Amino acid sequence: MSAILLNVVMPKELQKPENWTPFYLTREHYQYALGDVIRTYQILAVLLGLFPEGDPDRLEYVPILKAYKKACQEHPELARQEPQVLDLIPIREKGMPHDVEQMHRFVAGQKQVVAEQAALLVQLEPDLQPFEADLADWDAGISAKLKEALGQTFVKHGLYVQTTDKTSAYKIGEKDLRLVGAEDNAEVKDLYTAWVTLNKAKKTGKMAEEVGEFAKRSPDHRIHPLLGHGPATGRLSSAEPNAQQYPSLADFRAMVASDKPGYKICAVDYSALDMRSGAALAIRAQREILAATETGFHNGIALEGPFLKLLRTIDTARQLDLKAPQGVSQPWGGSPSPTGSNLTRLGLKYSSLLKTKEAEMATLRETDPKDLGKTERSKYWDTYRLLKGSITKGQFACRWVEVLTNALAEGTADWSALRNVFRMNLDVHTATTLRMRGRSPEKLFGGLTGAELEDVQKKVKHELGDARKGGKVANLGLLYYMQVKGFQTYAAKLFNIHWTFEETAEIRTSWLNSYPEIDLWALWTMLNPISKEYIPDGSKRSGFRAEDVYKAETLGGRVMYPLGLNAGLAYGDQGTGADILGEVVHELRINYPHLYACAINQVHDEMVFELPGEHAEAWANQLGEIMDECANRFLMPYGVPSACTPALADVWVKD
Repeated sequence: MSAILLNVVMPKELQKPENWTPFYLTREHYQYALGDVIRTYQILAVLLGLFPEGDPDRLEYVPILKAYKKACQEHPELARQEPQVLDLIPIREKGMPHDVEQMHRFVAGQKQVVAEQAALLVQLEPDLQPFEADLADWDAGISAKLKEALGQTFVKHGLYVQTTDKTSAYKIGEKDLRLVGAEDNAEVKDLYTAWVTLNKAKKTGKMAEEVGEFAKRSPDHRIHPLLGHGPATGRLSSAEPNAQQYPSLADFRAMVASDKPGYKICAVDYSALDMRSGAALAIRAQREILAATETGFHNGIALEGPFLKLLRTIDTARQLDLKAPQGVSQPWGGSPSPTGSNLTRLGLKYSSLLKTKEAEMATLRETDPKDLGKTERSKYWDTYRLLKGSITKGQFACRWVEVLTNALAEGTADWSALRNVFRMNLDVHTATTLRMRGRSPEKLFGGLTGAELEDVQKKVKHELGDARKGGKVANLGLLYYMQVKGFQTYAAKLFNIHWTFEETAEIRTSWLNSYPEIDLWALWTMLNPISKEYIPDGSKRSGFRAEDVYKAETLGGRVMYPLGLNAGLAYGDQGTGADILGEVVHELRINYPHLYACAINQVHDEMVFELPGEHAEAWANQLGEIMDECANRFLMPYGVPSACTPALADVWVKD
């Protein structure tokens, strides 16, 4: 930013730690350190518009604080996030309690696991005998020789093991081995399990030791992680130590136990907050489309004439159907009424045109552009781009008609299948699996509440069995429009589900058909980039690759400009989660100081508290209500309810 805004390239010569270890530091060191401070204020001053004539060196004459306060008044997103910096300091200073004895018990157990698994690995593969001491060494890392030996062992037993591009070293991490099917390969499954178990035990045990060292150095023997705003989305980061990366192992989290007699640990975690935010963003997209149809503009940019004409043609059909007698409009996929609805007829027309364009694209792809001459190849890519644009607009038109038709049938101004899931208080992964199998959660669970709803959901979960895992993977992987190849790798690496490319494509299509409003949100975003930027890329002949820039706005009004569609969707969603948790902390500090004084950690969508025993249950329930209320300020304008559950125990537990 210094180079861009100030035209000053900041020096890097003294960046490394060894430059700061001499007994005497020079004036050069002082100027280097001072430069970071000065440039930070100069950048802020430029961003606040205080240097219209470009004179950042006159810093002492600039009323930065006054300008900053004015900016906070003019920009709601700045006013929202700025107080959070101060909100976090007391939480950081209070710190998390740390049970040293539990830490020692946990580490001792993990050391025993490492020794046992090292012996088992050698028993399963005698060729690893020379490395038994290294495997069992608590403090040793993975040497290049050990990595090579383990890789060769897996290969010898018939497993294809990937290698790195630069050094051709074997990729023997848990996810890399799971990706190539180690978990399901009878020849290497035991070897894989032993290796992964050893690594996890060593990693979590060393992490526990690290946390223990921080507690040991702390005057109050608690840990005081540096909570702060790190990622661009506004999410918090944690360091020294990273208390957001505590493993979900019960024995590890049991180290978080109060050192105050009678106190309890309360964790309040939002349920599926990213998907709830996604449902709300999808509803917001529908309202944006209607507004753009009327004004001809979106994000301050005029829509292309043909695209605006498309939107207005669809809206004309919608208006006619709104005036039609009740019962004319049918849910998409249902049988049209005798007279037929205008939207239904339009949807059939667009669907037919889309199939024609897709067939033209399939025919075009039968030709390899590498076999063409320069002129013909140029024509090929021109045709490809035109067809791709037409197909995207065709997909958008079909989805928009589908969503509007369902909204009319439901009698609502906007529509979301995902919102319906949350309104009915359903388990989202169960509901998704049912939808992907062509079953209607609304019909199955409609009218059920409380214990009756819970009982029926349990029965359906049991009936679905392992199939529910597929719905869960789709929910977690496809919300931000992951493409087929990436989704296939994601399912294999993280969940040990090995679909073929064709199966993955079918599942992705099935999920988008289950939640067409999410597809619509993605297509609307895709069709409306803010600009196109060229990013250095050595793999391209030109040395650059083109990336679309999107405007990602949280439900709290904060705006970001990420590169690429995935980030264009994710930033608004993840940023909304950040807005909600920031709202929670601020609300507690201003209106509930007794609860705020109990906050000890924040982990993404979860808050952790240390509560006095005599008030623990009542305060835990109150915290759940407050957190739901804060989330609903962002979600309920779009009809999506929040849900969170407090988990209260002697130690930190997950609900």
